[in-house]
Amino acid sequence: MNILTFDIEDWFHVLDNAQTRRVDDWAHYPSRFEPVVDRILAILEERNLKVTFFCLGWMAEHHPHVIRNIHSQSHEIGTHSYAHQLAYEQTPKQFTEDLKRSLAILENTTVM
Repeated sequence: MNILTFDIEDWFHVLDNAQTRRVDDWAHYPSRFEPVVDRILAILEERNLKVTFFCLGWMAEHHPHVIRNIHSQSHEIGTHSYAHQLAYEQTPKQFTEDLKRSLAILENTTVM
């Protein structure tokens, strides 16, 4: 069995950079991930491969067309949290709320 996954996040989702850590600031940064995802999808299609994409709920909320494109090509969608924060810095309640938010957005985005 061969397994391949991709984490879908943008350059500013780096947690150890204080300047880009706040979710409220992310919409102000230019996104660069879409051409990369398009290239990955083209390579996967050329090789007839299906993979799992772990997506941030934030990405689905702000770039739903990309998530829908991944889903429309029959790849599996998993969650990589909503806000890409460190789990060990969250309370169990915060972690649960973040996960539920991400799942809801991803499910709503991929319903066809």
